[in-house]
Amino acid sequence: ADDPAVLFIATRGDQTRPPSVQVFKPSLDPDVPAASLGQVGIGHLERPTGLAVDDEGDVYVTDELQRMLWRFPSDGGDPVAAAGLATLTLPAGVDVTGSGEAQLIVVADPGAGSAKLFRGGSLTPTVIGEALLVRPRGACFIDGPDGTVQIAICDGATHRIHVFDLDGGDVV
Repeated sequence: ADDPAVLFIATRGDQTRPPSVQVFKPSLDPDVPAASLGQVGIGHLERPTGLAVDDEGDVYVTDELQRMLWRFPSDGGDPVAAAGLATLTLPAGVDVTGSGEAQLIVVADPGAGSAKLFRGGSLTPTVIGEALLVRPRGACFIDGPDGTVQIAICDGATHRIHVFDLDGGDVV
């Protein structure tokens, strides 16, 4: 994550290649990934749809077929489920900010018509936008006008961007 020139691409795969997250670095051949995440065993991806990298370099990938959010540790260790079946319906866009107990992860969940906010490693989310969102596809953290962290959610059905505070209140 310290190297701004690293590019992560989530691919759905095809008949010749399984779904994966490919890692590209400009210092190497630009046509060949430097690494791939999630191809074999734990963390095998079926349909990756969203990707984010935290301050520690861990990579977070949503998988809509598995209904999971995977965390791939930057040290190359085994991936772990950061959220799963009981909380996500059809995960899409993901973003992460902060670290440790202050870490926040937001996942757009078009299958549920909401977004889910996970705090400090908790697997129990706060539901965001349940009565306002129809088919949220993208989610990101933004700085509010007063310096607070807010959540922007892109709704593909209504063609709107909604902004929420961390308690789920609609700001805009």
